[in-house]
Amino acid sequence: MSLAQEDNHIDRRTLWVLLVGVFLISFSLLAFEIILTRILSVILSYHYVFVVVSLALLGLGTGGIFVYLFRPQGSNRHGRFGSLGIFPSLFSLSIPFSVMLIARIAYSENLLDNVLLYGFLLFVPFFLVGVFLAEVFRAFPALSSRIYGADLIGAAAGSLGVILILNSLGGINSSFLLALVASMAALLIAATMPGRNIKGVTISIISLVIVLV
Repeated sequence: MSLAQEDNHIDRRTLWVLLVGVFLISFSLLAFEIILTRILSVILSYHYVFVVVSLALLGLGTGGIFVYLFRPQGSNRHGRFGSLGIFPSLFSLSIPFSVMLIARIAYSENLLDNVLLYGFLLFVPFFLVGVFLAEVFRAFPALSSRIYGADLIGAAAGSLGVILILNSLGGINSSFLLALVASMAALLIAATMPGRNIKGVTISIISLVIVLV
């Protein structure tokens, strides 16, 4: 049975979990992108905020290329669900770590103006989401329209919701909240996808605990 035929028989619960997971990841990603513009405008200078958009496009695109070249597609139904919870978990961890490292570098006179170092640290979260989205679209080809819809709605909600989050928590604390949202999405996906996904669930739980701590 082809992947498209399997997608037509996917149960409603799994479908909704997948769409909600994509929504939450896209929400976190767009909100994080906007938060970075505020953080960089304080640490560096206001004109560097436009680098965030370029890094987002580069990371998402590179993640898709990475999946195409280096991530073999599973040959069975359960095999294609194996890593769907792993990369969102890594994304949830990369948010607070990248922000903390950027804040740390800001206090170092030798590294303060090293734009390439900032770029690398901020590239990683977008790359991880690019890998996740590419894996999802490849695993569920017949559901691409619904997945893309959840992605767009999540991005739109994130671009609006981040205004309230920033006004309430500020830049640094807002990033930790987004990491929590992403880790919950990762755990939801890993725990609900069919098959024995012990590794994905374990990594998701660990990332959630780390973010909470």
